[in-house]
Amino acid sequence: MNYFVTIKNIDMKKLNSIWIIVAIGVLSSTTVFGQSEVKKNKIIADSKIAKEEFLKTDGLMKGLFEDAIGYVIFPNVG
Repeated sequence: MNYFVTIKNIDMKKLNSIWIIVAIGVLSSTTVFGQSEVKKNKIIADSKIAKEEFLKTDGLMKGLFEDAIGYVIFPNVG
């Protein structure tokens, strides 16, 4: 059996559709694990502590936190 001839006769649109279906199947069948609840809570607690330390060190930071639409705190960088 000659597979080259079979693949050669497949329309490129059909081949692309097959690859898309395979990719969706593979991606949807894998389980994505997020952070554990304990780790997430530790990061949130560390962020709150870091914010408190910012406010202790520089009083002007309070206005920035209150007026900001949003902010990001990286409690641990490493």
